[in-house]
Amino acid sequence: MQTEQHFLIEQVLQQSEKATLNPETAKKLQVIKKEHNDKPVIFVGAGTCGLGAGAAETIKAAKKYKAALVGQPARDTIKEITKNRFITKTINRKKIFLAQTPQVIEYNLAKKAFEKAQQEKFEGTDDVSLVERLGKKVKAISCSYKNIKVTTKEDLKIIETLLKNSRRN
Repeated sequence: MQTEQHFLIEQVLQQSEKATLNPETAKKLQVIKKEHNDKPVIFVGAGTCGLGAGAAETIKAAKKYKAALVGQPARDTIKEITKNRFITKTINRKKIFLAQTPQVIEYNLAKKAFEKAQQEKFEGTDDVSLVERLGKKVKAISCSYKNIKVTTKEDLKIIETLLKNSRRN
């Protein structure tokens, strides 16, 4: 028997019939169904090394706050630079949170955020950025630094190394 969480993940991963925006965003917008009216919708995004990492806690937070995501506080020193690559300032890392997936958004809020983005031809860097554009708050849930967002080929190499190491232990 599938849980609500698994069902919603499968819904998000379905292919859309047409993509007029960023293909991933359009796909997600197409699979949001009205029957999920008051339930959180899980947007998996690029994917993570541990898909379930923090999922239950994120769903709980989204039910309370309407939107939530997992991630990690920044550990690195963050520098702002000019287009010529000169450092202009150091950003306080205590204010930086590295967004990962899953990201969970209540249906009506997600629908509104995606429709506005589509109307304005806006492509966010992640799903909750569309919610932020509406002026809504998104709850940040900390997860393990092993929860790696797969965005680049280098990310895949890191995951391969982690998996190899975990098999040895």
